[in-house]
Amino acid sequence: MKSKQLYHSDSSTEKTNASGQRLQSLENASRKDALQEDSPAQDWQWTSQSSSVSGANKKAGAKQKNTTKKVREDIKELGFSDNLFEKLYRKPKLMDAAFDVKPFSKPVQFFSKLSNSKLSDDVLERLPAEAGDHFSDLLDRFPSKKSTSEKARDGMRRTLEGMDFEDAQKAYEIRFQHQLLHDGDQYSNHVDNTDWSIPKVAEVWDQLDVLPEQDVSKNEEIDQMIAISGGGGWFSPAADVIAIGVEGSPDYMAHVVRHEVAHAVHDQKKAEIDAWLTNDIGFVPLPVNQQGYRTWISELGGFPATWTDASGVERPFDDIAKGEIVYILMTYIGRAFGPSRDDVTETLPAEFLPAWDAMPEAVKNAVKQSTTNWWDNHSNWQTGPNGKYFLNHWYGNPSYMSPRAETVVAATGRTYTAMSEKEFFANCYSEFFSNKDGFVDPQKWGGRLPDFVQHFFYSNLLDMQPYKGKKKGKKKNQKEPPKPTGMSGTP
Repeated sequence: MKSKQLYHSDSSTEKTNASGQRLQSLENASRKDALQEDSPAQDWQWTSQSSSVSGANKKAGAKQKNTTKKVREDIKELGFSDNLFEKLYRKPKLMDAAFDVKPFSKPVQFFSKLSNSKLSDDVLERLPAEAGDHFSDLLDRFPSKKSTSEKARDGMRRTLEGMDFEDAQKAYEIRFQHQLLHDGDQYSNHVDNTDWSIPKVAEVWDQLDVLPEQDVSKNEEIDQMIAISGGGGWFSPAADVIAIGVEGSPDYMAHVVRHEVAHAVHDQKKAEIDAWLTNDIGFVPLPVNQQGYRTWISELGGFPATWTDASGVERPFDDIAKGEIVYILMTYIGRAFGPSRDDVTETLPAEFLPAWDAMPEAVKNAVKQSTTNWWDNHSNWQTGPNGKYFLNHWYGNPSYMSPRAETVVAATGRTYTAMSEKEFFANCYSEFFSNKDGFVDPQKWGGRLPDFVQHFFYSNLLDMQPYKGKKKGKKKNQKEPPKPTGMSGTP
């Protein structure tokens, strides 16, 4: 049975991208050049008007007329073919002039001509953004096998911002194999009536487009992507739904997308990832039961042999007293982003208050330091034999994280990485895939993560397209991890 728990992203202070520039989705062969450009190439523009020439610009007008004549000659010579498109792309002036010439000048004629041609799907990749207004017609012109090709998918991205939302939904589902929905459409438990805008769809598309295919379009744990208000997000493993806040900056929204996809990846590869988190990283949630809490207490000093009651009588710390202590800890867990009450002993019967007083200081301090938004307080968590110990109020686990895990928290630059082992993996995933240039050169994946984390990702998450055959291994010249930054807010 799938968990009903929601996995959240953090909504801390955003790391904004000053330019806000998005990665254009291009074929592999041209990605590297496009990624290195300072500004994106100009899209084609539809026009139904002929060029007007003022008296002061007769010379320029004559030149334009000659260019238009050249385009007509090229169409006559080459036909509506790939060779024509190649020539137009090599000479932007010819491309500009082409849209004064039929069939380019009118979209209806353009698509009618296209449907009768034998052009390759290279043409779809090169369509102008304005072709998005005719996306449904476009799908009718191309066989289904081409609509799912890489070049065709890149063409859909090129035309995305010219689409209405219904067509954007069609394109998105073809590309990523799951639905794109407004929040109120299908998911009744968390409705806030937030809608997608096309620019936000484009931001999500551009981030998903550079992630491994097996993590997104081939991930059976993702059925829907919905819009919510705010800047954070969540993943529901029970419903296979990812929710993305549409009010964040492009850079922060990309982090949230990666973070929530990571939860779906974790759900998909749970045994493998959990083993890594436990055995290699040392971020361990103990069971949410009496035994789990007793183990947590034991590692922090354990129950004393005796305790002295209010009347001064020394009593053995028997199973009844131990049960009372464990019970107040389990009910102290808030199942939210903080404890259920201010004082852990508030519900403890008065006769057992001295028993709590007799508990090891390490246990009492571990509880005290498990504050609201406990992840922000991780530097003050109680130290024990396996690292830092804390109570996870959201997931209900008594937990600990090793010194090794703590270095990774610092490397991600987000204190929310310490929230739980699930959020630890999600933020590692987000950091690993943060550099879009990694799509072209996978050695550029990894971010600021230590080599031992990068090695796991290279060895276990880059084993399928679009990275198949790429060199894997530890990243050279690893940067020193930055100091942890303070964060506020709730996931």
